[in-house]
Amino acid sequence: KTASVSREQALDGTLDYIENYFHTSIRVGDLAEMCGISSRRYSDLFKQRTGKTVVQYLSERRVVYAQERLRQTGQIMYAAVAAGFSDVTHFYRVFKRMTNMTPGEYLEQISSSEEQSDATS
Repeated sequence: KTASVSREQALDGTLDYIENYFHTSIRVGDLAEMCGISSRRYSDLFKQRTGKTVVQYLSERRVVYAQERLRQTGQIMYAAVAAGFSDVTHFYRVFKRMTNMTPGEYLEQISSSEEQSDATS
C-alpha cells in the first residue's frame, strides 16, 4: 500500500511538473524516471489517472496556452513557440486536430465575436 501511495504522489508530482514546464521538451522516459518506474508502467498509470496519453495531455495543455497567447497577441508564430511547439507545421496540425480549426481561423473567430460584442454594447 505504501508503494502505491508514493507512486500516486510521484504521479501527482509529474502532473505538477507538466503544468509548470509544458512549454519545454518533456519526454515520457524522463517523467517515468522521476517516479522510479518504467516508461511503459508510467504511461499506463498516467492514462488510468487522466484518461489520456502523456502526448495527448501535453498537446492539449499546449493548445490551451497557445489559444491564450493568440487572444492576447494575435501572433501565430509567437503562440506556437511560447506554447512549446518547436515546429510550426506540427503546431498547425495539433491545433487543428484539437480545435477543428487552424490558428488563423481561430483568430478570425475571435475577431468576429469581439466585433459582435462591440456592436451589441
